[in-house]
Order: sequence, then structure tokens, then C-alpha cells
Amino acid sequence: RCESCINRLFLAGAAPCPFCKTSLRKSNFVTQTFEDLRVEKEVHYRKKVGKFFNKRLEDFNYDQRKFDDYLEEVEDIMFNLINDVDVQATNERVEKFRQENKDLIAANLNRQANEDRAISNRLKREREEKRIRREALVLHEVQELRAKELEKQAMIDELASSDKPPEEIIQAYKKRHLLTSQSSKSASTLETIFREAEYNLAWEDDPDLILDVAEAEEFDAFDHEYVDPLEGFALATSGYMDPWTREVAADPAARAAGFLKEWSFLRAIQSSFYGVLEGVQGNQEDGEGNGGAVQTV
Repeated sequence: RCESCINRLFLAGAAPCPFCKTSLRKSNFVTQTFEDLRVEKEVHYRKKVGKFFNKRLEDFNYDQRKFDDYLEEVEDIMFNLINDVDVQATNERVEKFRQENKDLIAANLNRQANEDRAISNRLKREREEKRIRREALVLHEVQELRAKELEKQAMIDELASSDKPPEEIIQAYKKRHLLTSQSSKSASTLETIFREAEYNLAWEDDPDLILDVAEAEEFDAFDHEYVDPLEGFALATSGYMDPWTREVAADPAARAAGFLKEWSFLRAIQSSFYGVLEGVQGNQEDGEGNGGAVQTV
């Protein structure tokens, strides 16, 4: 009956509510989920506005204070919408934020979708891995019990019908039991395989490893061509500063062993020339002069 009333009142388009006179559309009506309408209203606005206010801590360069201020601003907007306080101004505020941050909003939505998809795939794989492990271990236990029963029955039959000494039969049974115990190591091998599979699963589905397509598309390989390479740098007047050898040179153990940073520079220079003349052959027509020139280099 309620659905028929909604169709009758709002099928033609926007129309005022018979009770509060608020302009409503049929597309805005949703099926009630919670008994408390205030909870229903709060959930609706948090889903609606939460799609736009989806910034993360890394979007503020990991500045916790700015991120907390942003969260407080979001809660103020939620409070106004839920309690009908300055609704028009609040909606304009939300729309302004959406227009100013539409690129970042789209990137975060895409990133969240990738993370949700990765989590879903990981849970699905984990369930499948558990099922395979359970079935494999149960099958192994059944086969092991069956093998033990067959060996025991074979020993009893042999003791009853064979003319061999019982000690020899029991010794042969012990050898077969040893072989069976060695074959049971396949269970531990199976466990190792499953642990490796779980490790690979955790590595593949790590949300930190997901490629952000939006960020990848904005990559500019020639970004360094647009700026001054010397901007932000200054030459030291107290000599050459080498960050790689400075800490080693200050280490008492290294200095006690006779370390000199000049040796590192000399070795780097020598290594840069090693192999320069590899495969270079002097022109035989030039005679010794060419060979001497090559040796001079």
C-alpha cells in the first residue's frame, strides 16, 4: 500500500510531501533497514557524504594534527545534515569540497576499490587453501591408518601361516613400519608447501603493493627537465663532502684498521678506467706509435 501511494504521488516527478511539504522524488525513497529512523538517516548521510570525504592520513603528508582537524570538519558536516542544521549551507559546503578535490576523491575511491578487491580475493584464497589443506591432511591420515592396518594384518597372517621364526617376521614388520614412517614425512612436506603458498598469498595481496592506476597515469618521466637541478643545493666551502665515507671515516674501528677515505676515491677512479681498453687493438699500420699511444691512455 505504501509503494502504491508513493507511485501515485511522485511518479510524475518531484512533488511536495503531504505532511511536511518538502519536495521529494521517487528515486530518493529507499527501503528501511533500521527500526530507528534517526539511525537510518545517519547511515544514509554517512554513506552519501563519505564518498566525497575520503581523504587519508598520507594526503596530509602524515600530519596527524591536520588530519584530525579534517575529521572534525567531517563530523560537523554530518551533524548538520543529520540534525537539519543549516542544511542548504552545509550542502553547498559539501559541493564546494567535491569540486575542489574531485581528482583526489576519484583516486582514493579507485584505491579503496582495489584494496577491497584485494581483501576479498585474499579471503577467498584463504578459504580455498584451508579447504585443500583439510582435505589433503584427512586423506593422508586415512591412507596412513589403512597402511598400518594392512601391515598389522599381514604380520598376523604371516605369523599364523609361515614357518619362519617369529623374530624374523617381527623384524621384517619393523622394517616395513620404518619405511611407512619415512613416507609419512610427505605430510610435513605438504605443510611446507602450504606455508609457502600462504606466504605468497600474503605478498601478492598486500594492499601496499597495489598499483594505484591514477597515480601511475600522472607520472611524468621528464619532470626533472622542468626544474633547475641546482635549486635547493649549495656547494660546501669546507671541502668535498662524501656521505658514504664520512660515517666510516669517523668510526674508531675503521680508523684503527688504517682506513683512509682517499683510498675509496682512488679505487673508484681506477675502477672507472678498468676495461676501457678491453678489446681495443692498435692499427698494425701505425706500428709502435699507435701501440705507445694506447699504452699512454
